Amino acid sequence: MSNGPEDILYLEGDAVRRLAVFRIAAVDTVGAGDAFHGGFALALAEGQSELEAMRFGAAAAGIKCTRLGGSAGTPTRSEVETFIAQSRLHPRGPCPAFPADRPLNWAF
Repeated sequence: MSNGPEDILYLEGDAVRRLAVFRIAAVDTVGAGDAFHGGFALALAEGQSELEAMRFGAAAAGIKCTRLGGSAGTPTRSEVETFIAQSRLHPRGPCPAFPADRPLNWAF
């Protein structure tokens, strides 16, 4: 589940885990979800792992948020790949599962 500027939440077996997103200075979030889902789907279709696909989608959404306009702000593949390669924000991969005594606050 994409979660705006917060970590991505996903299930691994029965555990809810989170993956840190790229910290950016957002100027326009219109189309960020579309950029995330498009990048995620593309990466999966090309055989990347789910974690790699989430990271690719997060990078696409992060770049998009630094630009004005919905589709006009959508980054190219090379921009996303360069952004990921130059980023040192996500070397650790997924965070541990949420503790059972700390319920998630799901808001839809």
